[in-house]
Amino acid sequence: METDNPKAELYLMVDSAALYLERAISSGATLLLDVEPRDWGDKVGYCFDPDGHVLAFAESLGSDI
Repeated sequence: METDNPKAELYLMVDSAALYLERAISSGATLLLDVEPRDWGDKVGYCFDPDGHVLAFAESLGSDI
């Protein structure tokens, strides 16, 4: 799989970013970045799916930032 040029990026808002990222990896995705707080107010983790798309699993930090 070529990972230099992703085909698309999907930014998915979910209840538990860590859980969804773990599920994606156990199903064959490749970890890019672990879930952590981002400057824009979401907690996000990134992976490549087996087809080369970037999946971003995010949850809102709300007023926790």
